Amino acid sequence: MKTVLKCGRLITGVRDEVLENVEITIVDGMISAVGAGQQSAGNAGAEVHDFSSFTVMPGIIDGHDHLGLDMGDEAAQAREPLCYTAIKGVRNAEQLLRAGITTLRVAGERDFLDKTWRGAIDEGLMLGPRLVICGQPICRTGGHGWYLGIEADGVDAVRKAVRTQIKAGVDQVKIIITGGMSTVGSNPLASEYTKEEIVAAIEEAHRANRRITGHAHGGDGLKWAVEAGLDSIEHGMLLTEDEIKMIAEKGSFLVVNTGVTKAAVKTPNIPYSDRLKGIADNYVKNLRTARKYNVKLAIGGDTYHGHVADELSTFIEAGFSHLEAIRIATVNGAALCSLSDVTGSIEAGKLADIIVIDGDPLEDIEDMRNVVAVMKQGQLIRN
Repeated sequence: MKTVLKCGRLITGVRDEVLENVEITIVDGMISAVGAGQQSAGNAGAEVHDFSSFTVMPGIIDGHDHLGLDMGDEAAQAREPLCYTAIKGVRNAEQLLRAGITTLRVAGERDFLDKTWRGAIDEGLMLGPRLVICGQPICRTGGHGWYLGIEADGVDAVRKAVRTQIKAGVDQVKIIITGGMSTVGSNPLASEYTKEEIVAAIEEAHRANRRITGHAHGGDGLKWAVEAGLDSIEHGMLLTEDEIKMIAEKGSFLVVNTGVTKAAVKTPNIPYSDRLKGIADNYVKNLRTARKYNVKLAIGGDTYHGHVADELSTFIEAGFSHLEAIRIATVNGAALCSLSDVTGSIEAGKLADIIVIDGDPLEDIEDMRNVVAVMKQGQLIRN
């Protein structure tokens, strides 16, 4: 099947300039050509969609969310019936897709629900982004996120936990390295694993040719993990400049979640909101430092589903250009998920993962809220 999109403005993700009045030709879900208008004239029989009044850009790649959790009491939600959580995930997946997120890295779910959702989306049983799954987070007994994860203590148990995730078919492995904000009594700067346990997890994941990511806010555990070759860090809310510089030197990704941080502070009855006061400002400072050292960055909604403008506005506040922020949410996200060859930008030979925006996000990032249509691998959904 051949489809042509007429674009008023086109942000490709790879060009610095915006293209105007161009057309994208799509064949069987793949981009076959991007060029000047009037391609449709030579494409008899093609399905033509006229978006000449809008901005067209690559689909967003969210590097960290949980389909089975909404912002709030995570431990209580983890005790909900499994069927209820599965239904919640169906709702959240569609919400994310309609918000312009065409690929999502699921950063941990109970009972491998992410594997079920991935299969259902691939089979067309539910609407949602392409899923890159991390299975159950590996955590110490009673540690942060124990209610979602697989508890493992000691080097041998950690190695077995990694192997269990790989056996289940995860795309990436996740380990909880430090405490977290949302677990009562947890210290976000204290390492919940020994250096030997952290190194064992990273070695085991890499031996199986899997990337491994770690929940970490800072401190010794983060340093041990980055030194050992951790592929990405989740959150990093309390990083020092030296730690940020180290992340840059080692080439790890830093996946930040600024939107949920700001929203939780303002939302009544969020159990951990008091712990987050001041963190949003700290995120801005850290992002300025990360830009200074050219850290590889990506975004994640982390239970605040599909609020891309909220994520990117923090980057603008920290001094990134609008185009830099958009590339973090597209090109960088693809690299984080090992999908740079197939998505993250609008180029011939890549999947047709495309969104249509009413407005111009290069002028006003708030226009990212105005998603008119989403195309995932050639399938068009209008909002």
